[in-house]
Amino acid sequence: MLAQAAEGLPDSAREILLAHPRALRSALAAAASVLNTNAAPIETIGSSDSAALIDSEEVGRRFKTRAIPAGKQEFLSSDEMAERIGITRPTVHEWLKSGKLLGWQGARRGYLFPAAQIDEQGQPPTGLERITALLGNEQATWDWLTSELTLLDGDTALARLRAGDIDEVEGAALCDGAFV
Repeated sequence: MLAQAAEGLPDSAREILLAHPRALRSALAAAASVLNTNAAPIETIGSSDSAALIDSEEVGRRFKTRAIPAGKQEFLSSDEMAERIGITRPTVHEWLKSGKLLGWQGARRGYLFPAAQIDEQGQPPTGLERITALLGNEQATWDWLTSELTLLDGDTALARLRAGDIDEVEGAALCDGAFV
């Protein structure tokens, strides 16, 4: 049954699912929970039924309407981020391009960097570049990193990256990547 469910997934996604049975069990439990409710019908993404398909623009629109995590967030400018980490402003932008830091163009001039990505030692989480490469959109990636995820047993991906669970977070990102 699992082989049939994994049909059409890239080999790399199947390998990650097999390598992370805990995350797979969490995903299956979440899916079973949704299927067990009498909620509205589930929309299928990637189905051969054209009425059930959701294009990438619609996925992006729906994601942007998701709630922002509770509480106020602190954002830093490039200069503030450089000072907080103890590197130069050009290095901040190099890290941004490589995915080692997460930030996006602000409504006004310059970039915005979520301050919460930096730990107590002034460092971004190890492995962040692997996740940003998979998920793309920086704001959506930040929302994903800071949301409690069923695939990660209710933890945030950011907390798991800080705990060193890079492979497990990467597997969750691969599973969720189609929705971000």
